[in-house]
Amino acid sequence: RRVRGSSPCTATNFYQLCPDSLSYYPDPVGVIIGMKFFVTVLGLLMVLEGLPYFAFPEKMQAFMRQIEKMNPDHLRLAGLVSTLIGLLICYVVQKTSIFS
Repeated sequence: RRVRGSSPCTATNFYQLCPDSLSYYPDPVGVIIGMKFFVTVLGLLMVLEGLPYFAFPEKMQAFMRQIEKMNPDHLRLAGLVSTLIGLLICYVVQKTSIFS
């Protein structure tokens, strides 16, 4: 019979339950890989956001002046639709085998 807490946790998954301590121990390798992916995606997002301003600064200024004249409700709706489409894409990519 093992005494509770007598052996170290051998959890291998990111949040696998350790029966001895009844708590979750994150796998440091999984956390590092997750953070590397997150920071890479953040960097790619910044690249994609910055490209139009670098390539077409005059057209982007004209576009911003045009947006300034838009109704705030239309901008809010465009932002909501864009957000929902982005969430749908993330869900489909993560939950289906479409890219497997």
